[in-house]
Amino acid sequence: MATLYRSLERTVARLPGMGDAVHEHAEQIGDTARGLLAAHRSTGTARVTVTRGRVDSFVNLEDPNALSLEFGRAAGVSDSGRAYGAMEGLYILHRAAGWR
Repeated sequence: MATLYRSLERTVARLPGMGDAVHEHAEQIGDTARGLLAAHRSTGTARVTVTRGRVDSFVNLEDPNALSLEFGRAAGVSDSGRAYGAMEGLYILHRAAGWR
């Protein structure tokens, strides 16, 4: 019978070289995401960054409208009364990570 240990994921995450391997993979995803963002005709101020924590690494889409860029938005009217159209999401991070 197999025995499962409660802290197995913590033990594996802290193995020598694991943090470097995770960060290297995050950098690869970040490079792909930067390419996908650059291919879009109107990138504005959006940028892709990779940050490293104590154990994990993170690929970030940084922009005031990052959620709309990633997932899209419905048509509506702004607070100032200006109408804007719907926009399909670009799914930059999803595609870079192979999730879509």
